[in-house]
Amino acid sequence: MLDVKGGSEAQRLGLRPGWELVSMDGKDLRSVAKNRFAEIGVTPDPEQVLYGANTLASGALHRPRSFIFRVGGKLRALELPPGYSSVKRPSGPVSSAVRTDKAGHPVVVMRMNNSLGDNASIAVFDAAVAAVPAGAHVVIDMRDTPSGGNSTVARAMLSHFVTRPMPYQHHELTYERVHFGVAREWTEYVEPRAPLLKDAPVVLAGLWTGSMGEGITIGFDAAAEATVIGSNLGDLLGAMIEDELPASCLKVSFANERLSHVNGTAREDFIPELLLPAADTAVDGSDPAIQRALALFEDRDSQPNR
Repeated sequence: MLDVKGGSEAQRLGLRPGWELVSMDGKDLRSVAKNRFAEIGVTPDPEQVLYGANTLASGALHRPRSFIFRVGGKLRALELPPGYSSVKRPSGPVSSAVRTDKAGHPVVVMRMNNSLGDNASIAVFDAAVAAVPAGAHVVIDMRDTPSGGNSTVARAMLSHFVTRPMPYQHHELTYERVHFGVAREWTEYVEPRAPLLKDAPVVLAGLWTGSMGEGITIGFDAAAEATVIGSNLGDLLGAMIEDELPASCLKVSFANERLSHVNGTAREDFIPELLLPAADTAVDGSDPAIQRALALFEDRDSQPNR
């Protein structure tokens, strides 16, 4: 177990990073995953087996899950609700809270509640920025953005942290290169928008930072001199297009753009500057990314001429 999502039932019930998953609903997930690949004539590599096991562990829609973990050499059972019911988010697209570091300086934490596809979140984020006290440090918490979003929300967020037009993400439309051998690439910019916050923010990211969440994270890194703290990100590939299968209720998504940091790093290969083994939940149940951010601000404030 690499990490446990913050605010989830799994976290509340005591699941922690480092636990070894033995079985779900009485079945060994690795064996089931291998068999699923075998059904289509594929011998999976270890990464494919892990992907299959993770997918199976998500469970069937609306069905509770029964897990057995190995913890410190002993077996432990844990009953979890269906995946879609396992996370209870705060109401509203953005949560804003004020903390203090050990030196007593205010730290404003603005957390996006999986709302990057909701343009109504722009006004809420603007209001949170306008309420930041003078001299406060700012944390942008992107650890709950698994469902993606749009670049309008991304640019709205970034615009408060730049003083001039800045590049934040590079695009390549792969369709034209594949079909016609003609490259089509461009770099997207963000322009400043009041109110402006001059202090470089800290951005928190992790396994549940996906798609546009990853784009915003690399955008803050590229355009706003932000320090990114977290674990590996969701590693979702490119901008997506969606087709609905007419004979069913299913939708199929395809990546049709290759997205990169402005320094050329593929978005899915971006690594946080301050890399943590787990971003949401530490072994002792604390919040490792927030603790690292507070320590970073304390270090900044101890430097002369700040």
